[in-house]
Amino acid sequence: MGASGLNHKKFRLFFTVLLSLVAFTLFGVSDSLAAYNKIDATVNSIIDSQIDSVAFAKTNQFEVDGYIRVMELTLSEENINDLNDGIGKDIGLSFKPVYTAGSGDRNGAFRMDNNFSPTTIRDYNLFYLDSISGFAEFTEDELLELGFTVNGKMPTKDTEIAVTDYIFEHFTQKGYSYDDDTNFIDIKPENFTRYEDLIGRYITLRNYNFSEEMKFKVTAIVDTNLKADRYEDLKTPRETFVDYYLGEEFRTVIQYGYHGLGFVNSGLINKLIQEDSNRGLNLQNKANLNYFTPNGEMGFGTEIVDKLDNFDNEVIFFDKDKTTLAENEIIIDYESLKWTYQWDITYKDFTGKFYDVENNIIEILIREYAEENYSIAEENGYYTDTFGQEGNDIPKEDKILFYYNYIRNEIGFFNNSYGDKNGIDFEPETRKILLNQIEDIIVQKEFYNSFTYTHDIGTAIIVGAFENPDYKYSNLIIIDDIFYQELESLGKQEPYSFALAKMPSERGKIQKIAEFSYQIEEGISYPLRNSTTPMLETANDIVENVAKVFLYIGIAFAVFSALMLSNFIGSSVSRKKREIGILRALGARSSDVFRIFFNESFVIALINFFLASISTFIVVRLINNSLRTGVGLTVTIFNFSIRQIVLLLLISIFVALFASFLPVNRIAKKKPVDAISNK
Repeated sequence: MGASGLNHKKFRLFFTVLLSLVAFTLFGVSDSLAAYNKIDATVNSIIDSQIDSVAFAKTNQFEVDGYIRVMELTLSEENINDLNDGIGKDIGLSFKPVYTAGSGDRNGAFRMDNNFSPTTIRDYNLFYLDSISGFAEFTEDELLELGFTVNGKMPTKDTEIAVTDYIFEHFTQKGYSYDDDTNFIDIKPENFTRYEDLIGRYITLRNYNFSEEMKFKVTAIVDTNLKADRYEDLKTPRETFVDYYLGEEFRTVIQYGYHGLGFVNSGLINKLIQEDSNRGLNLQNKANLNYFTPNGEMGFGTEIVDKLDNFDNEVIFFDKDKTTLAENEIIIDYESLKWTYQWDITYKDFTGKFYDVENNIIEILIREYAEENYSIAEENGYYTDTFGQEGNDIPKEDKILFYYNYIRNEIGFFNNSYGDKNGIDFEPETRKILLNQIEDIIVQKEFYNSFTYTHDIGTAIIVGAFENPDYKYSNLIIIDDIFYQELESLGKQEPYSFALAKMPSERGKIQKIAEFSYQIEEGISYPLRNSTTPMLETANDIVENVAKVFLYIGIAFAVFSALMLSNFIGSSVSRKKREIGILRALGARSSDVFRIFFNESFVIALINFFLASISTFIVVRLINNSLRTGVGLTVTIFNFSIRQIVLLLLISIFVALFASFLPVNRIAKKKPVDAISNK
């Protein structure tokens, strides 16, 4: 009896079903976003984007002034072991640490600009980052197990390195250059096309936290299966940041994957860490510390700070009797002091600027040396070698002057053939004399904590300078112990930037990785880093905030569908008033009448349920694919799951009940005779 009502007003039934289908589908799509779960979104995004590596960084999350701040940290050897013994052991992964020497450069840790042909036109683009992103130690078997191809032999010496095919491609576009002071090699890009063109050659890498460049012999090229098709547009020279977001995504792929690594000899990283550990506290991106002269004309900042205890005889105080640092007293390197000190200095009746007085002191010291040692030079044959036999008759004053010129003009400055064979280093004595003529320098201090968003603006005092051989510590400042402890509390600099392993293929294991990446214990977490995570972080914040809005939208669509179906059932009930009255007169209960029309509405709702489930699945897939291909998102935001199917079924039943109850209840309350007479 209920199904027979479907034959009534078929045109109206068609549009009722159609509009209900649209409403149900929109409800399902809205709920697929309202039910957004960041773990499910992470898993789906990893699978859909075919992410091939697991990269765990380390962060510290804390609250400041009611806001949540996230501090990027580095990983220790203990952290790497914990990852391997924890999540790694659970899902069968072995994590390798990646070393970047504390570089804050998001493009890469080890610059290689000097390796490219100087005759190549350098067009700026976002694909070639001109850097190796970090060092890692892998055996050939481990690389083969990752599915990579090794062309050549893996390094067996600390001076050897294997690079990836992505790094090799730089040379095919920019050529190759190498200068070892005796032989200059310049190869144009068109002549640099095979792996063999780079294998066996040397490259120089520069990390600005080391005083010298590192030279490596390339022994192998590792093909890491970089899927670069998505990023082809980045190879085109850009004058504007048209591809900024795609470029940021690509940087993440290179920075936190295998594709930009340099594979070095086992044990080299530990040696570099030991050298690295002698540099004091690296502020990296945890804080900005700057000092300015009172007139604001000159300023200097620092990336590394250290304590006075770590310097032996390298520090010279302006005050000879001073031996310690009070609060807000600092010591900077000698070369930086030259640029900072703007006042006149007087020494032995000579007054001038820093450089002028420095040169004057050196001249005085050389003249004093010449006066004291000219006779030794004469005994060693300087004058006869220079002037012949006539040199024996030169007056004493002229002999002193000639010897002075010999040393001052640097002919004998570093190799005094007639005196000190190793040359005479006048600079330490010059610095000591010069710095003792300087009074304490008051400078403006600006300290900006990048994580608590607080400023400390005040004054500091430069009370001395330290020796800076080979500019080894050009970005280091010695500070007092109290300030050092404050900076150290922001997070100790550990050796490794992140831990890296192969992404498993099983969804269950990926689920565990995603769950682990969102765990926070005492503020510490190990978030994932890959091409999807920058956008996932944004999506998590935005979608979770608007999820309730979409829930309300979905409910509105469900109510709309119920009203439409109720209207249709109402018309069917009105048409069958007489039949209802007869049934009631024959003894049928109100519930019997209700079941007849509930069956009619349930059949319609069931049709809607099946069609809406299919259409919701299709629409969600189309939206996600459109966001990926059209907009370029790497995140799967809309997630169709069993939840949407169950909800659509429940809503269908609710709509059938609601649509049947109201009109039937209204007719059922009438007397049978009134219903039969259509009153």
